[in-house]
Amino acid sequence: MEWTKKIKWVQKSMEIKFDNIIGGKKSNLSRKYFEVKSPFYLDLTTLVSDSNRIEVAMAISKAKNSSQDCKKIGFAERLKIIKHCSKKIKFSENEIKHVVKMTGMPIKHVSKYLEEIPSLMNELANLIDSRHVLFDGKISRDFCEKEDFHKIEFRESLEGFAYVITPGNDPRISAVVSTILVSLGFPGIIKASKYDALIASKVINSILDSGYPANA
Repeated sequence: MEWTKKIKWVQKSMEIKFDNIIGGKKSNLSRKYFEVKSPFYLDLTTLVSDSNRIEVAMAISKAKNSSQDCKKIGFAERLKIIKHCSKKIKFSENEIKHVVKMTGMPIKHVSKYLEEIPSLMNELANLIDSRHVLFDGKISRDFCEKEDFHKIEFRESLEGFAYVITPGNDPRISAVVSTILVSLGFPGIIKASKYDALIASKVINSILDSGYPANA
């Protein structure tokens, strides 16, 4: 994952800071942050790195050039990393409260969503494993129209990268996207919703901590 957010808890009031991570390195060339206030709780503010054009270009360039690095890790090893991550990723009470305050969703829904993330990542990895084939360049234009969803195969692309903008109303999306990209060895740029940056950060950094190389 090339352009993600890394958590840094700031010990004053209820403020949380997010920095860009490009190629595994912290990046904030503008040296500026913009404030994201919770629409529902006035005591909660997050500071998000104000990315400039150079950082965006760096993230895109890194994603374009990291395809081969992603493929250096075998398919079985990539699945192993995801499954290891699914076993270790956990969400604290403070993190649950943060999502509740940022999204305005009931705490029972947020707790349920976050509890589902580990099993969701593991089950999705198993599904990809059962339907994985190497890319052969022969996917027809009407593939999606003619093929039964239950027969769809997951294929590895030879080049390219994904740019994903995650919504702020379902914290599970970043986990689903990350699992698919990592499992298939596909580089990506994840632009998390300003209201969902914490969970996206948690998922990405947990994958990196589980052994996925930062430059992939």
